[in-house]
Amino acid sequence: MKHTNAHYSDFTNDFRAKSQKKRSLYGLSLLLPGLLLIFAFAHCGKTGAESGNFVVLYAAEDALLIQQNGSETPLSTGSVVPSGATVDSGRAPLDMQSRQGATVRLRPYTRVAVSGLENGARMDMDHGGMVVRVNRRSADQDFTVVTPTAIAGVRGTEFDVEDNGTDGARITVHSGKVSMRPRVPALERLGSDQIESDPELQKLQSTLESREVILEANQQGSLDMQTVSGIERINSELESNAEGAGSSEIPADGLQALENENAVIKNTIEIDIRSKADLTTLVEVDEDRLAEAESAASDSDRTQAGQDLEEQYNQRRDAALDRLNELTGENPLNSAELKERYNIIEIVHQKSGTITEGAVLTQAGNILVVHTTSGVVRINTADINYIDLIHVE
Repeated sequence: MKHTNAHYSDFTNDFRAKSQKKRSLYGLSLLLPGLLLIFAFAHCGKTGAESGNFVVLYAAEDALLIQQNGSETPLSTGSVVPSGATVDSGRAPLDMQSRQGATVRLRPYTRVAVSGLENGARMDMDHGGMVVRVNRRSADQDFTVVTPTAIAGVRGTEFDVEDNGTDGARITVHSGKVSMRPRVPALERLGSDQIESDPELQKLQSTLESREVILEANQQGSLDMQTVSGIERINSELESNAEGAGSSEIPADGLQALENENAVIKNTIEIDIRSKADLTTLVEVDEDRLAEAESAASDSDRTQAGQDLEEQYNQRRDAALDRLNELTGENPLNSAELKERYNIIEIVHQKSGTITEGAVLTQAGNILVVHTTSGVVRINTADINYIDLIHVE
């Protein structure tokens, strides 16, 4: 099975109007309508100030922190994302890290809400995509990913979630193990007493649990399209019943789709080089830098914490960029070989007039990485005018 990873660009909105052919690289195939991700892991004795918090390692100028009251604040390196707040990554990737061992790269146009729990923290992803690395700090740490149609349980792993807007959400595991099963959101909003007293709801819950599969390294999980349609019908019916206070009625065709043994599809894949590049450049900073950002009490303290964090992030990001040559290989590729490998070629037009043609591997912080016939080239996003995208037939 051939796997093509979705990818990023800083420039979607700015240059879309310039030409129908001019498109953002990583604005493609990344919007996951209604996608919800939940990450749960134990506090492990952390204080309330730390529990559920993430600290931003890199954010574009249009990235926002949205409070529960709807107020919006720009995000930047060193910004703390507290429990109850929502992050909108804007038009570029956003990297952030928690002191509980999770490092996350939100892909462009991704929105997540962060909330603390008694036994962990969670991120509710409304739409978008992300790349995740989880390093468990203790045996009782859990990390769970939930979409409107699937639940994935993680125990310390590297994985990514993507959606092309047509085939539904997919989870790709790079290392570790992830359990995945279908999910009906409306069922979870019902009380346990209501479920226990209704045989139809009990059957639905049991069916969902029975469809769980385990994904291992180099495996990808997705839902059969009939399963997705069945979940949507069941969810709609349960929501309608809840609004009308009627009895629970599970559509027979929806339940039948969930009973299919192939409701969750598991494939062994060759992970795309762009996806590998994302993880290679998803770097962590020392916990004391995160603590400094979380404890900053004044504007000057926050500025200093952001500068200290940015310095270490850039150093480690640059070191990670040096390792990308290991992915692309020592021998340079000619134009035909690049097109054969990547299927999509970008032409990057810089403000200086320089034109770079190749395949964008990733965007790490403010650096766009392009694989060209001359090797791997790094371009500061501030120097880019626009990007042409060419699909290779």
